[in-house]
Amino acid sequence: LKEHSTSTWGVIHIDTERENQLKKMMTTLIADRNLGTGDQLGCDVYIIGGYNDERSTSAGITNVIMKYMISESDITFDLKIVCAGDINTKTMSRPRRLDYPAPIHYGAAVNARTGQVFPAKFDVHGPDKDIRGLKHFLSLIYSSKTGKVTIPAFEYDVISSAHLWLEQSDEFILEHMSTSPKVEPEHFCNDMRNTFKRMITDPEPLKTVFKNSQDRVYRLNDDTGEWELENADLFEPSERANQSHTTFTVKDFIHSVKK
Repeated sequence: LKEHSTSTWGVIHIDTERENQLKKMMTTLIADRNLGTGDQLGCDVYIIGGYNDERSTSAGITNVIMKYMISESDITFDLKIVCAGDINTKTMSRPRRLDYPAPIHYGAAVNARTGQVFPAKFDVHGPDKDIRGLKHFLSLIYSSKTGKVTIPAFEYDVISSAHLWLEQSDEFILEHMSTSPKVEPEHFCNDMRNTFKRMITDPEPLKTVFKNSQDRVYRLNDDTGEWELENADLFEPSERANQSHTTFTVKDFIHSVKK
């Protein structure tokens, strides 16, 4: 999403047919806009990633987005790209198994300076991925003004059966935790296990993960391209993300959105 008056960009991953994710994103994107009388809010919209999955989940989500844009009277939406449905679906084959649909493009990036939106794959997903996975909705964790990632302090419910999930096979986790089990990336199951591990090791996050209810704030080291936790001595150590090489790195992404 790109807000017209300020050229502010917002990126959201939507995996539910509930409108609340989209509404929260729009509220954050247009907050504190100084509009004159009669001025109309406007946004460019790029929809990327949905495909013709076997459960029709993507179609349902796309329909919710379209209905929201049609029914929202206070905002004008300019639809720029829809890379979803048939145009983003390919057929995958496996030996001795039925063919199945898969998305052509899983993800995208935007160059905030040029406005170019393009397919992208990220091998690094930022700091504290296991912690972020425990929060259903995180809004604007990165600030282009400060160059920092802030994970606000929050509490989460600990599932009593978390330890049992660690013992389950990849197939079981995919079947019960994914909306598209046949086409999840390789890291999906490990990500889920790491989230359950965090529940077990830190059942009271405001005492351990967020010491004294303090936010976790990260700044990118320009020399190493790694996120460094500010005031790290105040927090419990966190597993560092795998910083393997990728053609479009975290460093490249952050630099592209700096004003």
